[in-house]
Amino acid sequence: MKKIYVFFRLNNFNRNSITALISSLNEVNNPQIKFIKDGNEIDNVLKLSELKVICYSFSTPELLNVKKEIAFIRSLKSSNCLLVAGGPHPTADPEGTLKLGFDYCFVGESEKTFCRFILKIQKKEFPAGSIIFQGNEIVDINDYYPVLPKYNLVPPLEITRGCIRKCSYCQTPDIFGNKLRHRNIENVFKSLKIASLNSRKRTWFISPNAFSYGTNDYTKPSVDSIKMLLEIARKAGINEIFFGSFPAEVCPESVNEEILQIVKRYCKNKRIIIGVQSVSERTLKSLNRFSSISEIKRAVYLVKKTGFIPVLDFIFGLPDENESEIRETLTLISYLIKEYRAQIHAHTYIPLPSTPFWHKEPVRLKKYVKEFLLDLEYRKKLFGDWKEQEILSKNILKWKEKGLITV
Repeated sequence: MKKIYVFFRLNNFNRNSITALISSLNEVNNPQIKFIKDGNEIDNVLKLSELKVICYSFSTPELLNVKKEIAFIRSLKSSNCLLVAGGPHPTADPEGTLKLGFDYCFVGESEKTFCRFILKIQKKEFPAGSIIFQGNEIVDINDYYPVLPKYNLVPPLEITRGCIRKCSYCQTPDIFGNKLRHRNIENVFKSLKIASLNSRKRTWFISPNAFSYGTNDYTKPSVDSIKMLLEIARKAGINEIFFGSFPAEVCPESVNEEILQIVKRYCKNKRIIIGVQSVSERTLKSLNRFSSISEIKRAVYLVKKTGFIPVLDFIFGLPDENESEIRETLTLISYLIKEYRAQIHAHTYIPLPSTPFWHKEPVRLKKYVKEFLLDLEYRKKLFGDWKEQEILSKNILKWKEKGLITV
């Protein structure tokens, strides 16, 4: 079987997905896994005479950088090189992704399809179609241990995949489906044990809603499952556990005092991040979120009562939000900061292809909104990349107009 090099374009945004992909290559005989950590390394990679598969996993905000790198690779006219794309953006816009210069584009979660692809390429069996669909095939996340100290890849542990919501701004359900799939306790233990034995003594988790672990219902969290998860993490040798904070926030309706007490007992984090996004009932409905204003207030109250700092995610510039609703949100933010010492994690709405909001126009942030956010930022009550995201939002719409995004 021919020797094959599999190169992954690695950055701070795709470590999780690349770790999962490499973990899935357990059927491939001695693949030569390498990483491209900087665009300047590409020239040397292309000089290798052996067959090379160069893999990009990326989201829409990275589109322009990816386009430039692929154009550079194509300009060098390297032989024995296949360019492969996957991730949120290629899943949403496969045809547009191929137009960038990729040979193959993977749609959906790709652990199984990617492994079969590499096995075929080793035999010089090249797939006929350029778009490789997941189809109805569901990945069992318990088939892999996504912890790879050998490659210095020990990202936060994905404990749940999929989301029962279909929020109007989010691509997750289109990639992973709307049924929650949890990593079982045995897999969690072995994954964290591997990390612990390699001197990784702290862990974070990845989940669309941390408090949904062990159940398929955001409103009825499984206290026993969460307690067992955190106990197992400790038994695996993890000294510092972060749960209910980035990158696994919690939904307001899943918050209860019993779970918060368990988190307080086992975990290191002092903050609980709650996904709020808006406090307009009409806007929440248009976002397809289940939370009510009363549930949001209740969650903030319980988080503060238990001794945590409540951190609230908000998105500004959402499509269809009117002046009255924007002011309503700002008023409640001021109240929650004053009453519960809440902190605000501010985002500007980013249009993402193939989401329900993709063809809707964002609401531009008005002067008084920016002044409000800047004031809170100055007072250290607010943080986040909302200013950079405002620029990014405008850029994505330009890319759409120019045909860089085709959906």
